[in-house]
Amino acid sequence: MADNEADMEALRRKKMADVYQQAQARAQQEEQLRSALATILEPAAYERLMLVKMSSPDLFSRTVQAISYLQQARKLNGRLNEAQLRAMLVKLSGTRKEGTITIHRKGGDDMKRKGSDETAMSENTNAAAGRAEG
Repeated sequence: MADNEADMEALRRKKMADVYQQAQARAQQEEQLRSALATILEPAAYERLMLVKMSSPDLFSRTVQAISYLQQARKLNGRLNEAQLRAMLVKLSGTRKEGTITIHRKGGDDMKRKGSDETAMSENTNAAAGRAEG
């Protein structure tokens, strides 16, 4: 039994070491990405991209891939500013439908009243115009 417990403990320690190494490698990759983005983007653009990362990780990764491609193809002239990044985000986000607000009223009485109010108002305006002419 003691050997079995010792083996289990050794496996646990090995698993913990592997998880720790993976976490460190991931943190190092994140730091390299942050550093690269900070050199490519102006501070305002970098800040906006970090906000995109929090709100839309998929859009963030597509944007980073696009920026990486542009840099490797040497199509970037200087650092990207916020306006250029926003234009890129719009293109990469695809066709995004603008939200609309529709108000449905109960009973439909508002429509009847609105029509009769407009008719009464136009009749009063016509009558006033006739008095002014005569």
